[in-house]
Amino acid sequence: MPIRYRILAVFFVVLFLASGCASRNFPDPDTVTEPASEEIEDQGPRLIAVMPVDNRSDDELAPDILRHELLQQVYFKGYPVIPLSFIDDKIAAMTESGKPEDGLTLSPQALGKALGVDALLYPVITTWNTSQTLLVASTDLALSFVLRDAVTGETIWSEEKREKERHFGITGGRAEEKAHISCDIMLREIIDEVMSTFPDGPESVRPAKPEKDPWYRRWFWRF
Repeated sequence: MPIRYRILAVFFVVLFLASGCASRNFPDPDTVTEPASEEIEDQGPRLIAVMPVDNRSDDELAPDILRHELLQQVYFKGYPVIPLSFIDDKIAAMTESGKPEDGLTLSPQALGKALGVDALLYPVITTWNTSQTLLVASTDLALSFVLRDAVTGETIWSEEKREKERHFGITGGRAEEKAHISCDIMLREIIDEVMSTFPDGPESVRPAKPEKDPWYRRWFWRF
């Protein structure tokens, strides 16, 4: 190919590339703004103290049973365990009577600062009762729970639940025994139900959904 044709070919290629670049809209460096940083979502409380139980029933053992069960559930929701003895000692030092339950009247802000937590979980026993009439015994549980912010004092979460059951026995003693056993079962069922809506903690791991059994196995179990 003659040199003049090569020069013309190079000229047209350069002209084509120049026109293509000119058609692009490059941003002006003076007008470019940095992308807005994503807002950090509120992660919620990271440390929760399970407060002494506000026991409005006549059962003296109920508060300890409820509180220890609740502490386990809070742990399973992904929150670090704060020993109940540590909580009680700190609160007792803030009361004139030296009783942790008397500290429930203190503000969430004062309690949160003393305990070094982000939120406080207040359990309340409204009813915890078993009664018996001849061969029939009944169980009545009413519980409520409130989670308060340790900085603002506002309610983050709350739930309440009441369950009643009647039990029959061939003797009065057997009916009463069934009622006491049912009381423990009902307590765990209530806590499991209300804690299903409790906010997940920083170490929360959602359990995998169990696989359903084959249809033939479910059909077989009916017999």
